[in-house]
Order: sequence, then structure tokens, then C-alpha cells
Amino acid sequence: MKKKNVKLADKVGKICFITLAILFFGFCVFATAEPRENYEKETETMYITDDPVLDAARYYGEQDEALEKLPKCSHCDEPIQDDHLYEINGELFCEECMWECFKKNIEDYIG
Repeated sequence: MKKKNVKLADKVGKICFITLAILFFGFCVFATAEPRENYEKETETMYITDDPVLDAARYYGEQDEALEKLPKCSHCDEPIQDDHLYEINGELFCEECMWECFKKNIEDYIG
């Protein structure tokens, strides 16, 4: 009978230890996370209604407005959506046009 009680006590002790460890680490994660109000201020609010067509139209309209604010490539006249762009003599180029317009093979210039 004592062996069963000891085994049961060991199991209960392990379960309590694991539970406390999970609670402690969970608290540490939530304590270091940003407050919810700061998160909501930084993210855009997407309004969802019962009409998916209206929601899609609004979403694509917002995307088009965002694209209009971006600088345009001087060569292809498309908005530059990369994290960087190239400026040469006051003209702006996307990476694809940069390589297309300015990358040359050395073999073309040899003899």
C-alpha cells in the first residue's frame, strides 16, 4: 500500500511541478509582450461586413490608394514595392529595371 501512495505522490508532485513551470513560462511570455492597446494602434483595422463583395472592393481600393503613394520607376512606370530603389541622375529605378537597363556583359565590350 505504501508503494502505491509513494508512486501516486511522485506523480502528483511531477504534475504540480509541470503545471507550475508552464504557468511560470507562460507568464514570462505574456509579461514581455507589448500591451494590446499599442498593438491595435499600429495595425490597420479591417472592416468586415456581411457583404464579401463590398469587403473585397474596399480592400482592393485601399490597396490601390497605397500603391499610388509609392514612388514609380522611371523605366517601367510601375510603383516600386521593394524595400529599396535605385536613383541614378535623379531618376528612380526598381531593381528589375536597374538590372535590365544598366547590367552589361564584359564580353560585349571586349575587342
